[in-house]
Amino acid sequence: MARKKIVFIIVEGPSDEEALGAILSRIFSSNTVYVHITHCDITTEKGVTVSTILSKAGNIIRQYAVANHYKKTDFKEIIHIIDMDGAYIPNENVIEDLEAGRIMYSTTWKAYFRKTNRKY
Repeated sequence: MARKKIVFIIVEGPSDEEALGAILSRIFSSNTVYVHITHCDITTEKGVTVSTILSKAGNIIRQYAVANHYKKTDFKEIIHIIDMDGAYIPNENVIEDLEAGRIMYSTTWKAYFRKTNRKY
């Protein structure tokens, strides 16, 4: 029997894997394809731009291949699923808070800043 090909899927996190993993595994025949899901939000990492995103994704795939002794021919497909967190938020509702340490979403951001006496 021929060796299974890998469908390498990049999703943002565990909740994405839970929501999509079973469905994607059903789409691809388990007799011919091994579905591997990795967690990585490439689009929000520091230093990643439109011009560097492909090389960043390529590095993730290469690291996986090297760690598992795979060649380019072992892969059937590479799928990168990104979500649209905040994509349609109007600019006036986006706040840059350098003290936050991470991206946060809130429907009560004004109250948060009032409560903490922080400026925005």
